[in-house]
Amino acid sequence: GQMLGEQVRFHGATGLFDEVIRVPLFLRYPGEKYQGTTVSEQVRHYDVYPTLLEQLDLIAVTEHEGSALNGYLRGEMTGSMWCVLIGESPFDGGGPMLGLRHQGFKYQVDVTTGEEWLFDVGEDPKESENLVSGQTELLDQVRSIVAPDRARLE
Repeated sequence: GQMLGEQVRFHGATGLFDEVIRVPLFLRYPGEKYQGTTVSEQVRHYDVYPTLLEQLDLIAVTEHEGSALNGYLRGEMTGSMWCVLIGESPFDGGGPMLGLRHQGFKYQVDVTTGEEWLFDVGEDPKESENLVSGQTELLDQVRSIVAPDRARLE
């Protein structure tokens, strides 16, 4: 993704806005298996490796992150996966940013300045209304989830 005027920015691929982080994932299996199947739930690119291992009935030789996505294709899995986001701030200094996208909400924090954003991307896809002041319980939850990654970035 690239920022091409969205969020009033022309900075290329910085920040954690959806225009930068959301990219399509296409998988093609041999023959007609799953042909025409579309999965609208949020998944992660690092889920491709365990997906292919499962499809090919292979065992991983190293530890890996991610989950096999074949259950979505077979209709056995539903719901979006959580996704931790790491990027570079589009603001002055360009320090590290950390975020979490899950169940229609996206949290972002500029690790250098501590500034936070929380968006309901289902209701506010342009990410224009920061909900940080009105969602204390949700904010506490996402802060605790990203705390280990934030400590490593500070």
